[in-house]
Amino acid sequence: MSEITIRQIDIRNISDGDAQVSHALRVALAAERVPDDPAPKLEDTLGQLRSIPTFVDVWVWVVECEGKTLGTADLGVMRADENQHLAQFSIKLLPEARQQGIGKQLLKEILAVAEKEGRTLLMTDTSSTVPSGEAFLTRIGASVGLESHVNQLKLSEIPHGLLDTWTGDLAAGFTPGLWEGPYPEESTEEIVQLFEIFNTVPRGELQVDDFKLTLEQLRQQEESRAKRGVERWSQYVRDDETGKIAGFTELLWNPHRPTFAHQGITAVWPQYRGKRLGRWLKAELLKKLQAERPNVTIVRTENADSNEAMLKINTELGFKPYLAEHVWQVPTETVKAYLGG
Repeated sequence: MSEITIRQIDIRNISDGDAQVSHALRVALAAERVPDDPAPKLEDTLGQLRSIPTFVDVWVWVVECEGKTLGTADLGVMRADENQHLAQFSIKLLPEARQQGIGKQLLKEILAVAEKEGRTLLMTDTSSTVPSGEAFLTRIGASVGLESHVNQLKLSEIPHGLLDTWTGDLAAGFTPGLWEGPYPEESTEEIVQLFEIFNTVPRGELQVDDFKLTLEQLRQQEESRAKRGVERWSQYVRDDETGKIAGFTELLWNPHRPTFAHQGITAVWPQYRGKRLGRWLKAELLKKLQAERPNVTIVRTENADSNEAMLKINTELGFKPYLAEHVWQVPTETVKAYLGG
C-alpha cells in the first residue's frame, strides 16, 4: 500500500466535505456490519455529527491514501463526576486497509489523547459480523467485559393475542402514564432519579462506576435528539400509594429509518419487581407502535446476555438474536506495552 496519512478532524466544526467523507465511510462499514439493512442516509449522518452534547468531548481521525478514505478512529470522554478513569474509542477500517499496521498507528493517536486526559481505561465494542475487530482487540491485550446481543422482533411474528393479554394484566395499585416526545420540564428532576434504575442492569465485568445523570446532561441529550429528529415515547407506571414511578420503558423512532423502531431501556425498581410490570410496559408501547406507526415492521434492542429477566420477556414476545456484541476494556498501560512503550 502507498503511504498513508492520518488527519485529525475538528468534529465540532466539521466541514461539509469531511461530513460527506464520514458518511461514505459509514455507508461502506454498515454494509459489512448489517448487510440486510438499507444504507444510512446522509441526513442522519449529519444529524449525528452535529448534535454531540457539550458534556462529551470527541477526537476524530481519518486515514487517507491517494485521495481515498480508508478508515476512521475516535476517542470520547465524558465531562462528569464519575468514570473519570474511562475513555471510549473505536477504530474502523475498510477491509482492504486491515492487517497492515494502520490500526496500530491509530491506536497511538488514541493513547496519546487518553493519557493527556488522565484516562487509564479504554473501552470499545465489536460485533460478530466483523470478526476482525475481535482479533485486533485480542492482540492488544483487551478483555471482554460484557457479552450482549442485538435482538430483533418482527412485529408480524408477535404471538396472536399476547399483547392484549399482557396489557390486561396491570397489577393493582399502579397507574400508567405516557410522555410523547421531550420529557415535560416539570418532571425533569423525577426523570433524573428514574435513570438511576439503569445502574441496576447487569454490567458483567465492566470496570465502570454508576452513572449519575444530571439535569444539564438530560437537557443536552434532549436537544441532541431533537436536532436529529428522533421521536421517543416513554411509558411508565406510578405507585398509587407513594406516587413514585415504579418502572418505565422507551421506544424510539428515526424518520430516516421509517421501518425500524428501537426499544430503549426498560427498567423497574427492584422493590417493584415480580409484579409483571415490565411485561405490561413493553406490551403497551408495542400496541401503540402497531396502531400509530404501521410502516414499522422491525424493533431492535440491545440486551446483556446476563440480563435473564429481560431476555425472558423479549423471548416470549418473539425477539430473536440478530448479531452478537462484546464490550471490551483495556488499561492504557497495556496498550502502551503493546505499542512498545
